[in-house]
Parts: sequence; C-alpha cells; structure tokens
Amino acid sequence: MTGTDPNPDKLRITDFEIDDNAIKSCPMGKKPVLSYHDAEIGKITAHFDLKENRKLNTSKRAAIEGTNSALKRTGANELRVRTLIKTRIVF
Repeated sequence: MTGTDPNPDKLRITDFEIDDNAIKSCPMGKKPVLSYHDAEIGKITAHFDLKENRKLNTSKRAAIEGTNSALKRTGANELRVRTLIKTRIVF
C-alpha cells in the first residue's frame, strides 16, 4: 500500500469503543459526557470531561497580577491621597 505510515502518537478511530453510532468510551476507558451522531454526513462527535486531567493552579500570582492590572486601568494611580508615592502601584 502507498502513503505514509500512521503516526503512533495520534489516536485512531479503532481505539475508541463505538456501538450503535455513539462513542461509549475513549482509549483510557472514560465515558463521554455527550455523544451524538450526525446522520447527514456520517459523523460521530463526543465530548469528554477534562477537569480530572487538569493540573490545579496552586500559584496565586496570576490572580494578583490581574487584580493589580485592573486597578491600574481604572485609575488607582491617580488617587488624590496625600502623596503620589503612597498611591503608586509598582510592577
């Protein structure tokens, strides 16, 4: 047969458990949250819950930086309080 060899890092359709035009499970054995079949084009679509695989963000730096940025955009640097040094946000 001609063509390129399949990439072993990618998933194949045969890796999924499919029954009655619906995906029953992925190669890791997870059940889809939603699975439906489009009869017009013959396409089966499934949605899986990925929250289990996400790394929990233990760093609060992004939230702090976002808060400081929002304060700066809304004029926190322009407060009329005693001196400029006390109101200046340093990044």
